[in-house]
Amino acid sequence: KAVVSTQSTGGVRILLSMAQGYLALCEARLPTSSPENRALLLTIQNSAMVQMLLELTEQSSTAGPIEGSEGHESSALIYTFLHDFFIKNEGLSKLVCWQTFPLTALEGVVCGVPSLHVASKFCTNMVHQPSLGKQLFAVGLLSHLSIQYPIQQTLGACNKVLAWANSLCGVSGVVWTLLSVDSLLRIATAFPPLVDPVTRIFVTQRKALAQSSIGTVRRMLKAHGDLPEALLRNPEEILTQAFDKMATGILVRMKGS
Repeated sequence: KAVVSTQSTGGVRILLSMAQGYLALCEARLPTSSPENRALLLTIQNSAMVQMLLELTEQSSTAGPIEGSEGHESSALIYTFLHDFFIKNEGLSKLVCWQTFPLTALEGVVCGVPSLHVASKFCTNMVHQPSLGKQLFAVGLLSHLSIQYPIQQTLGACNKVLAWANSLCGVSGVVWTLLSVDSLLRIATAFPPLVDPVTRIFVTQRKALAQSSIGTVRRMLKAHGDLPEALLRNPEEILTQAFDKMATGILVRMKGS
């Protein structure tokens, strides 16, 4: 990665060729232990390679205007590689998603890697993990899958995630909802029948926020990392705006029926 320009398509082609050669060499030189251990070692190596490539696509997505065009072309090459790699290595996409990767890379990855459409199957399990990071990744991934694949399977996964989200209470529920506003709006956009349950989440958590210590909410938000100043300054306004968007969606839906 240090010697190849990942902002040029030529550099990325070289990198991907090197990656394929490296993985083939590793597989050939793996100790001939039990098949289970060998498969485990291969999976670890493969997932590490995928994570490195995902990091590169995330860098390309945030490239400046001069580098942006070729950066997107470079990402497309990586997405094609990952698509084929996931097909050849069953179960790898699930492992990579459970490891998580930057949320800013989700949109590009979901759009560029068609074999990742199966991820909706395990998003419903990820939200039940105690890690807030995994919960946010799961709903973020599912929201982009909803936009890209508005099919029955994705709708079913969304229903389960929204049912779980409606069960959240207290400050933790408020914080999760504040950090998931964009994802919830995407889900409601992809599936108009889900406008009502998403709206209920915003209403419930806005009431919970009014009964919570704003200082505690801000501390928990800050603990998650760098966030927009508007979110920290006035979290209630964020939920109010989200509710207003849902209310507008309901009115538009009523007019169209």
